[in-house]
Amino acid sequence: MKYKNIKLTSLVPKTITRQRGAEASSKLWPMLLKGEWIELDLSDAETVSSSFLDEIVIQSSRKSVLNHLLFVINSTENQKKLERVFSIRELPGKYRWYNDETIRDIETAPFIREEPVDEIKKAS
Repeated sequence: MKYKNIKLTSLVPKTITRQRGAEASSKLWPMLLKGEWIELDLSDAETVSSSFLDEIVIQSSRKSVLNHLLFVINSTENQKKLERVFSIRELPGKYRWYNDETIRDIETAPFIREEPVDEIKKAS
C-alpha cells in the first residue's frame, strides 16, 4: 500500500488543542473516507499536544479509519505521547520515524487512571 504524506501544519497552524485536533481530523476525512492511506507527518510541527493527538485518534476510530492512518514522528516526546493516547484508548496504531521507512506498532500498556474518567473529560 502507498501512503500519501500529509504535513500536519498543512492542516492546521497550531497543534496544541483538542479543538485544533478536531479541525485537523475534519480535513483528513475526505481522503480517509475515500480509502486513502495517510501518513500524518508530525515532524514539521514545533509542538504537538496529547489532547490534539487524542482528538485525531478518537475521531479516526469513530469513523473506522484509524487503520488507514500512519503517524510519522521525529522525537521520542511524540512517540511517548502517541503511546499514552493509544494506551488510554486501548486501540492499535502505527508509526514510523521520519528518516526510516520501517512501520512499527505503537506500543501500548494497560493504563491506570489516577483520577476518574469524568474528571479527565472535564479537563479536556
